[in-house]
Amino acid sequence: VQHHRAGGRPVVLDREPARVALVRERLGLEAAVTSGDEDGDAPGAAEAVAELTGGRGAAVVFEAVGAAAAFRDALRCARDGGRVVVVGVYGSERYPLPMGVAWSRGLDIRFTGMANVQAHWDDSLGAVRAGEIDPAALITHRLPLSQAEEGYELFRARRALKVMLRPEP
Repeated sequence: VQHHRAGGRPVVLDREPARVALVRERLGLEAAVTSGDEDGDAPGAAEAVAELTGGRGAAVVFEAVGAAAAFRDALRCARDGGRVVVVGVYGSERYPLPMGVAWSRGLDIRFTGMANVQAHWDDSLGAVRAGEIDPAALITHRLPLSQAEEGYELFRARRALKVMLRPEP
């Protein structure tokens, strides 16, 4: 899922209609479905963001997928002088960064690196306790631990956003 800000409001783009519906219903965010080709590119992503921003593009784009095609889309969706924040997890995947394009457009590209969970744990739990965020809204399936394989398959097939496995008595 790629998150974009359009006119001060968060917008979520995804290739999966079910996840877009979930974002709209559970989180109350504006969301759009984009298409994708065999390389994973979503040709409609930049067009959707341009339409929502009067052609300017997003001031800040969060790439949360962790795939070269998603990073390419993020670069396309950012406005000139915008920021691309890469939170998606990359292993050994390579991507030929178009340095001249990023430089001439004045893009600020930031990589978050490995999540330092401990540094943010207290603040995150405090926000949950205060009711500022509700992580349970992202859980689409709750299964017993004995059905873990089914849970992984639901996630792999993109029929689930988050699967919670619970121990059985």
